[in-house]
Amino acid sequence: MDLGLFTIPQSLAVAIVVIVAVVAGLGVLGAAIYGVCKKFSRMGWLAWQILLSVLVLLTVNWIPETLPKASRFWLGAVVLLLGLGLVFGGGLAARYFMLKRYRKAPTALNVLDRIFGGITAVLDVVMVLAIPAAFALCIMYFAFPAPLQFMEGFYALPVWDFFAPFLFDVFVIAMFALLLRTGFRVGFGRMFLILFMLALTFGAFLLSVFMTLRWGLFRGMANGIGGWFKIAGPAIRYAIGSLITIFLLFAVLFVVIGLIGWGLNKLVNYCRYNYVTGLIDGAVLAVVFFVMLLMIACGINALVAWLAGGGVSEMVDGIARSLENVLVGAMGEQAAETASGFREALSGICDAVQTVAKGIEALFRSAPLSRLLYEANPFAAVT
Repeated sequence: MDLGLFTIPQSLAVAIVVIVAVVAGLGVLGAAIYGVCKKFSRMGWLAWQILLSVLVLLTVNWIPETLPKASRFWLGAVVLLLGLGLVFGGGLAARYFMLKRYRKAPTALNVLDRIFGGITAVLDVVMVLAIPAAFALCIMYFAFPAPLQFMEGFYALPVWDFFAPFLFDVFVIAMFALLLRTGFRVGFGRMFLILFMLALTFGAFLLSVFMTLRWGLFRGMANGIGGWFKIAGPAIRYAIGSLITIFLLFAVLFVVIGLIGWGLNKLVNYCRYNYVTGLIDGAVLAVVFFVMLLMIACGINALVAWLAGGGVSEMVDGIARSLENVLVGAMGEQAAETASGFREALSGICDAVQTVAKGIEALFRSAPLSRLLYEANPFAAVT
């Protein structure tokens, strides 16, 4: 097997293929057995939901390109959010119907439940492997095709021509789906509680330090505790006493914070286990996570567009020229040649960065949804 850079003996290649096939077969068999035992109605459906979301979100092709960029972007974002919400909401309703309405289902439905459970478990394994593989294949094809000559045979296959136009969207949609699912499961109340408790804990530590250093009662306490240590000087004894006092005060405040957290946790759990408030709580954090990921994607898109457009080359060239002028003014003409060579080296690095950025830009434009988010990016005006 010729990989361009080196050659693998045929016997070793066959052994590797056999080992990979055996491991994959055992993995698929184990997943299928697990799914049959778990049953479809009690498994996670994320793999199915990602595939269904990809099909639903092909509708972004219907967004007219004649619309203003801002309108296209926000319309695409709304379609993405509603499409994922429709798929996940439908799955939630279907699971509720299956678990609540058919507790005593006929034998045939139980058999189908177990069969689809096995299929779902196998699909989960396939998706866990396929999504990173799809991302890697897209990067190798669109961003860095030159050094990967051993993949030319694969990229020439009709199956690649069929899947390539929307393969990167599978990765993009999977990231949004995972984050929405995480947000819905955690819930806004629990996330707020976690952040609130962290803030209280940090505040309690600062308050302990402030009380020890500023309040006369606790300063005297620190002096008294430090007096127990006769082996050091006054300053060190006071420092040791202060640290112990801070620790004791923080321990007392931490107990109070723990009681507050226990009460708030009871309230959050009550809201989460109520069907209506639980839905609202999960939906709010899911939307917050969606907006956060969308803004991160906009920032990445803007950075790639700036790099691909030669922004970094212009900036570095301007800085290098200014530095060259300063050196020539300070050191004379003998520094001109060195400064010029340094500027040319930086220019070469910037050209390489721009080439990579153009490859990533081609990747972002390879699929309908990612192309819309890239070309209509509202952050592009900032760069």
